[in-house]
Amino acid sequence: SISSSCALEGTVTRQIVPSVGYGNINIEHPSGALDVHLSNEGQDATTLRASVIRTTRKIFSGEVYLP
Repeated sequence: SISSSCALEGTVTRQIVPSVGYGNINIEHPSGALDVHLSNEGQDATTLRASVIRTTRKIFSGEVYLP
């Protein structure tokens, strides 16, 4: 994923965003934003783990009347 490549040395995204390490990364896109949590489970960068954090939002509010 894009967020994983931000933490890996030698990638184009790491060159653009060099200060990104592990932890929460916020990726913005036309429909909103996506939070991804990166963690390193070993001593090398090949054991990178990415977890997507999603929430829901209320899309409408209303009342229903039943006879």
